[in-house]
Amino acid sequence: MQDPPRFLTSSIVLEEEETFQPELIPFRGGWIAWGAVVLIGLTLSFIRWRTGEYHCMTISFFLFFLLAAILITFNYWIDSNTIILATPSHLSYQSPIKKFFHPWEEITQVEAYRAGQSWRVRVFGQNSSFSFRIKLESVPEDHRGRILELPRGETLIQIICTMADLTKCTYLDKTWTCEGPS
Repeated sequence: MQDPPRFLTSSIVLEEEETFQPELIPFRGGWIAWGAVVLIGLTLSFIRWRTGEYHCMTISFFLFFLLAAILITFNYWIDSNTIILATPSHLSYQSPIKKFFHPWEEITQVEAYRAGQSWRVRVFGQNSSFSFRIKLESVPEDHRGRILELPRGETLIQIICTMADLTKCTYLDKTWTCEGPS
């Protein structure tokens, strides 16, 4: 049996309000996708002007890159407007599409599992949940900024486990689960 990760068993008592926000990845992929939409759109217009008809492959590329650009922009907007607030009385998570607000007593468990070079963490309240990624201290510098991760995420998990009294950690199917005493 392996020991739980240190961030699930270390405790930090929260004395004052702390705010956590995701570290935004560069919007380079969005600019590339929008640039491709413009170039393919111009190509589509040129072909239509020269031949008088649309080509199926060009329309398919245009729609593919348009969808990619919209999804990348939407994801970036969600990430840039996400805030996790920990206070001595409650934990809240707010994004444009999801809200989570629970006093510490209502937080029932935390799950954590490896996801490549980081950890995926899910926090459960009585009727809702939210998740985020945390980066590990040992991640090489050249891997930073490729995946949206929460800076100081280890600190946040330590605060959640301490303030919600989630001390019982179990390991099953590559997932660590911390729950309160039953």
